[in-house]
Amino acid sequence: MEIKAIDFQGWGMGARFYPLVYMLTRVHQAQDWDSGIELSKHLLGKHCYLQVHHIFPKSLLSKARYPKSEVNAIANLTFLTQETNLKVSNRHPLEYFEAFEQTQPGAIATHWIPMERSLWQIENYRDFLTAHRELLAQAANKFLNSLLTGDIPEPKATDSILKEEAESSTAVVPLAEERVLEECNVWVQEQGLPIGEWMYEIADSTGTVSTVLDLAWPNGLQSGKSQPVALIIDANQEIEEAANRLGYRYFTDIDRFKSYVIQEVLAIQFPPLEDYKQAFIAISSQLTDSHKLMLKAHYHAPGQIITATELAEAAGYEHFGGANLQYARIAELVANYLNYSPCQHDDSGKPFWSLMLASGYWKTLEDAEITSQREWQWQLREQVSQALEDLGWV
Repeated sequence: MEIKAIDFQGWGMGARFYPLVYMLTRVHQAQDWDSGIELSKHLLGKHCYLQVHHIFPKSLLSKARYPKSEVNAIANLTFLTQETNLKVSNRHPLEYFEAFEQTQPGAIATHWIPMERSLWQIENYRDFLTAHRELLAQAANKFLNSLLTGDIPEPKATDSILKEEAESSTAVVPLAEERVLEECNVWVQEQGLPIGEWMYEIADSTGTVSTVLDLAWPNGLQSGKSQPVALIIDANQEIEEAANRLGYRYFTDIDRFKSYVIQEVLAIQFPPLEDYKQAFIAISSQLTDSHKLMLKAHYHAPGQIITATELAEAAGYEHFGGANLQYARIAELVANYLNYSPCQHDDSGKPFWSLMLASGYWKTLEDAEITSQREWQWQLREQVSQALEDLGWV
C-alpha cells in the first residue's frame, strides 16, 4: 500500500492522517527549530510537552480570506516545543523561517517544509500545502517501507529511560479550538450522553465529502428521541447551509450548546420544577446557613456556573473538599425526598448526588500549560434555579 499526497488533505486534529504526521515527527529525527533538539520521545526533557503549531499563522490566513479547512489543514500543522511555539507566535513564515535557518541550519527542512522561498509567501499558500503534502507522503512511505525491511533499529531502552517514561508525558497540547471541543465532548459524556463524532464528514450524492462538522451527533444526543446535533466553530455560510439541509440543530457557541443540553435534553431526566420546590420546603429545616449560602452563591454566579472553590469561599469552608461534601449533602436530601437516584460515579459506583442540583464539567484553566490543569465547573439546573427564586431563597 502506498501513501499519496492527497491522503494529507484532511484538516484539524481529527483528520485521519494527523496521527501519522505526529508519529513521523517523533521518530524521524525532526528537530525543534529554535533549540535544534530532536523531538523524539527519549530526547525531550521531563515535563516537556509538544504543541501543535500553525506554520502559516491563522490570523494571516484568515485576513487573506482562506477558508477554515485550509487554515487548519494538517499540511499547515507541525509540532514544536512550547518555548519555540511562543517565540514564533503569529510571525510571517518568511520571516521566522529565515531566522531559524541562520541559528539552526537545516532544522526547518526536518519537518518536510518545502525550502523554495516563494512558497513561504501568503499568496502562494496553496502551493505550499501541495508541496508539503508531497514531502510528507515521501517521508511516510520511506519510513513505513523501512519498518517492513527492518532498516530502522529499535532504540535500546535503559533503566533510566524507562523510569523517565513513567514520569514524563508525550502528550501534545492541542490547538485552542480543538481543546474547547475536546472539553465539551468530555462534558457531554459526563452527563451520561453519547460522545460526539470528531470532524464528521458530510458527503454529497456522489460520495464526495462536501463539508465537515467539528463535532456531531448524527443520531441526536438521545438516539431516536432528538434531532441530529452539531457544534461548528467559526462556521461559514456553506457549512451552516449543509447542516440545515440535513436537519441538524447546530451551535456555533459552546455556552449555548450546553444550555440546550441542560434545558432541553437533560431536563427530561430530572424532576420538574414543582417537585424541586416541594423538596426544598420539606428539607429546609435540615439545611444549615452554609448550605443556603452555597445555593445563593450558585444562583448569583455568572451564568450560574461556579467552582467548588468558589462555593467554599461563599460558605466559609477552608477547602473546596468541604464544599463538595456539603453540596452533595443538600442534593442527597433532595433526591431522597423525591425518591430519585442520579447516575453513579464512574470510580466509586455511588450515586453522584450533586447532579440533582447541577450538571458538571471539567474546564482547563486559561493559563494552563497542559490539559491536566483544570477545574470542575457546576452549572445550576434550570429547575433548581427557578425553585430557589420562587421560594424567595435567593
